Amino acid sequence: MAKAQIVSLWLCLLLGSLFDLRTGAIPPLAKVKTIEFFPVGLSETATATYGSHNQKMVVTRYGIFFAYVDQVQSGMSRWRLMRTRDEGSTFTEVWTGTSTGGAPVLDTDGENLFLLVPSDRYPDATFMRFNAAGQQAPVTTTISGGGDGHYNLLYDRDRRQLLLTASVFAFVIDSHGKLMHKTQLFSYPASSQMEEIAHYPLLAQDRASIALAYTTTPYPGWTGPDGRQDNCYPSFGLLHTSDGGWSWTNPQTGTMLQTPIDASQTGPSYHPLERSLTKMTPEHCMANWLSGFLYKDTRILMALYSYDKSPQHGATVPIPSAFRLLRYDMKVRQMEISRNDTELKAGELAVNSSQIFLSSGSHRSEPIFLISGQAVPGGVRMVVLVSHDLGETWRDYAASEIVPNGYADSFYGLSGIRRIAADSPLYGTFTLVAGAGPIRQVFFFRVK
Repeated sequence: MAKAQIVSLWLCLLLGSLFDLRTGAIPPLAKVKTIEFFPVGLSETATATYGSHNQKMVVTRYGIFFAYVDQVQSGMSRWRLMRTRDEGSTFTEVWTGTSTGGAPVLDTDGENLFLLVPSDRYPDATFMRFNAAGQQAPVTTTISGGGDGHYNLLYDRDRRQLLLTASVFAFVIDSHGKLMHKTQLFSYPASSQMEEIAHYPLLAQDRASIALAYTTTPYPGWTGPDGRQDNCYPSFGLLHTSDGGWSWTNPQTGTMLQTPIDASQTGPSYHPLERSLTKMTPEHCMANWLSGFLYKDTRILMALYSYDKSPQHGATVPIPSAFRLLRYDMKVRQMEISRNDTELKAGELAVNSSQIFLSSGSHRSEPIFLISGQAVPGGVRMVVLVSHDLGETWRDYAASEIVPNGYADSFYGLSGIRRIAADSPLYGTFTLVAGAGPIRQVFFFRVK
């Protein structure tokens, strides 16, 4: 059976629609590259590749590696580490394990694959170092206290070490999994009144400089006027380190932070969004979840889709939804770009999804790619926009076929590769959330 027929069969079963995701009846857009989808496997959870806030795929000369969750039972997730040597035509399982959290995060030094995942013993994490060529068994160590529900891992090429960040702690780890330094970044809530706490850490590196972003959530939780609770994300904060994670500063003022700090908007970290959009009130539950994050040529790029969740709880004057794109220059310590649009528009393509992944090469002349979703009449399509001026302007680059019955966030847990080689195709994974039913499909995608 041909690959396109296999994709069509999977989607017919999944969506109940006679539609071929790669060669469907809806013609592709002219003058842009094509995004191709390849089915990997079924999953029992919509968060199989969760989330776009961390990296679950790396490319080496030994193949493309990625991870996802396929089974969830009694609070435990079974994760799979996969490899493709033929850009998505076939997949093989490299390793599997169980976790109290989601899928592993990955990074590489080119020869070795580094994997971090919450272990099956909360709150610890498991660190694994694989020889990417598969010539030896993995080195495995335990990171005590590293098994948070939200986590990120970055290989620091300048220092040849790794930085692990979770909701509260940051860990500096050597390339063999030995813990070198541990910092409690954020304090625990001090009262039962509603406060902001840190979750969803993101990491990005520009030469020897590393930026950390985190999205805040209310604690103990937000309850709407109708008495129902909801997940709110009022704001996000920024921290910066110039020594690989041993010490941290406020990127706006350069002030050295005395950790642990208060993660809220009244704390000492830098919160870039206007307070009119981030106030926590009984009437408004904002979703300001930061998804796209990149650090390049002294600029920190941040992309998110901001919207008010409170109308479904009875609010009558909602805050308008908007795509936010911000660019902060660390060299002069000022905000250069703060876009507030209904959607991020290029040419024919636009972005109106909260699932966003930013990627670029290490050289300053290499472009920035923004991968996300666009809700259109009849469904949703994945799109890639490209910028050659560090986010000031954007052009159409690639698009998929339209997925029927989909919505803006149907490409859930969208993940790609932070640092791409010059002239390399774009690769990534996502969990398709469209149609009814508890079973979801994990896809690998490529842009050529």
